[in-house]
Amino acid sequence: MNGRVGDADGVDTVYFETEGGVSGFPPFIANSDTVRFGLPITTNGLSGAVITIRVFGVDVLGMRGDTAIRHVTIQ
Repeated sequence: MNGRVGDADGVDTVYFETEGGVSGFPPFIANSDTVRFGLPITTNGLSGAVITIRVFGVDVLGMRGDTAIRHVTIQ
């Protein structure tokens, strides 16, 4: 799963939360105004599962942005 987080004040950290059989991902320390990321989603043995991924960023001023939520259904 690929994505981008941006903030005019600068992105400090990007956080990832997962549910549904995918191991977690550590926060990404950014120090940039735009951060592109890619998360490797393993689907082996997860037929029929729904994986939920939440991503949000915190800017250099400490303000948390909205959370983006994606649901991936493994067939």
